[in-house]
Amino acid sequence: MNPLPLILLALLAFVLGFWLTKQRQRGRRLPGSAVPATLTQRSGSPRNRPVVDPQALAAEVQALLAQNRTIEAVKQVREQTGCSLKEARAYVINGIAPVGFPDLFAPADFSAASQISGEAMLKIQRLIATGQRMEAIKLVQLYTRWDLKTAMAYLEQIASRG
Repeated sequence: MNPLPLILLALLAFVLGFWLTKQRQRGRRLPGSAVPATLTQRSGSPRNRPVVDPQALAAEVQALLAQNRTIEAVKQVREQTGCSLKEARAYVINGIAPVGFPDLFAPADFSAASQISGEAMLKIQRLIATGQRMEAIKLVQLYTRWDLKTAMAYLEQIASRG
């Protein structure tokens, strides 16, 4: 009897087993398997995000960073905000606020906004209402000389006020 078909069948079984193992390690669902309950709804979605006190979170992160406990700071941000690991790490290390939390690093007051004339403010509000956020940000930056992050935080504050 020829052993070639038996060897090919064993090789096919080995490759299939190897592929299935790799798929499970990567966390991918296999065809026909049910969706795990934990994946049906992200905890970081805006509806499920917990209410966070930005000042308290910033104080906790700064205290942990002062103790050289970066990993604990990232964990704390993830737990409190529900953001991804990448967003939490960017917040702790680079000061970039997680999505949905633009006011975490907003300045305490926007005193330079007084340089924006009433007519320009109306134009900015009109741009926000029509969905032209980038143009509104550029106008705010033009009048105030703020960086992108501060201008975006200011516009977010304007949008939240209505």
